[in-house]
Amino acid sequence: MDKNNINKAGKEDNKDNDAEKKKKRNFFPIIFVVGILILFFGTYFFVHPYVDKPPEISNAENIALQKENAGNITGAIDDYNNLLNKETSEEKKCIYYTRIAKLYSQLGKEEIAKGYYKNAASLARDKNFTTCLYEAMFWRGYYEKNTTCLMKAVELAENLNDDKKKFYSYSQLANYYLNLPDLTKAMDFYDKARVLSNNGDDKTIGYNYLGIGIVYDRLDKYDDALQNLKQAEIYLKKSDDKEGLLNVYLAIAYIYAKNNETKNAIEYYKKADKISNITNKFSNSKLGIAYAYMMLAQKKSDEKDYNAAIENAKASLNLYVDHYSSEHDVASVQNILCYGYFATERQLEARECYNMLKIEALDNDENKFKAYTARASLNEFFGLKYEGVEIGIVEDENNGFKKIDVSCQRVLTAIDDYKKALETGKRINLGNEELSNIVKKISELEDKTKECSVG
Repeated sequence: MDKNNINKAGKEDNKDNDAEKKKKRNFFPIIFVVGILILFFGTYFFVHPYVDKPPEISNAENIALQKENAGNITGAIDDYNNLLNKETSEEKKCIYYTRIAKLYSQLGKEEIAKGYYKNAASLARDKNFTTCLYEAMFWRGYYEKNTTCLMKAVELAENLNDDKKKFYSYSQLANYYLNLPDLTKAMDFYDKARVLSNNGDDKTIGYNYLGIGIVYDRLDKYDDALQNLKQAEIYLKKSDDKEGLLNVYLAIAYIYAKNNETKNAIEYYKKADKISNITNKFSNSKLGIAYAYMMLAQKKSDEKDYNAAIENAKASLNLYVDHYSSEHDVASVQNILCYGYFATERQLEARECYNMLKIEALDNDENKFKAYTARASLNEFFGLKYEGVEIGIVEDENNGFKKIDVSCQRVLTAIDDYKKALETGKRINLGNEELSNIVKKISELEDKTKECSVG
């Protein structure tokens, strides 16, 4: 598993019979899903397994350990190799092989690491060094995502009846199964680890609760998921693991967002965003905040609280635009904003908003029909209101110029949108009467545009 990452994967609700859920799902931003897939499926948990120290530690070995703990990996490798060359104790050699292998794994030099792991395992088997064999199997399984090694580590820990080793090997194997994903086996090993939590450190306990929360989320047991994720928050705060907290906050916010608890979602996305800024780690927190504001705007629009819908849509749109979100996301929230202006008879704002809206980027024909109809009616209104007042110059068919009535151009735009609305209306099985009214409207406006040229 990749160091200190979890993530969290969301799963789309496929119960299409509920019309409201379907409508809300339509606005679900693709970038968020992708982002959630990256967080929950593409990474592994980071745990700090217990590593036995030999009964006696020389000054030279202590210096190597200090370098290892300080992150001076290459220096620690050199020191351990020097110790290995001088060591006469086979058990100590086994330990040094394991430590060197682990350090090479941290550097991403897996082929070199494998050689040391094999040397450690071979020596441990020959001399029956069970503890060293456990360490070799555990670390190799940890870094190589090798289930055979992890299962062997579990077997050895159980044979040793060492609760600390059992706790860490259970935890790591649970993480492995979560990322397959095999939720049943993941939960089984998380439960085994949870019983032994008093043998673990706060960070690993926190990550275990995070894993359990994700399992429950994928099983759509949201209350259980939130309960465990909030336990994860407590332990990861104790260990001051900011990257772990980032993953917890994103997971909690995502669950709230899926369940349309948008204010809670925004609260936790903001917590995630704050940590993301501190750690300088990329996250989808700002896009998550944008999505939550969009959902809140949609909810207010459905409740006909259009002023609140407008304010939340603006907040969402600003975040989406600032963070280069997808065309679909921008169009979805802009559509809510435009309709808010339209419903409150703020015609100028509505017209400008709809004229900038990429209606074809909307994700369903129902929303497209509504947008085409609203934009057509606005251009019709302004075109007829200022008929003969706005005059413009355009190139004619003879490469010359002619005057036109700009207001008529608005009417022509309205005709085009009414035609698009007509085609979209047919796709959503609009009633014959409504379709007939649109056809009649197109005919009336086409008659009006016959006198667009004024010169």
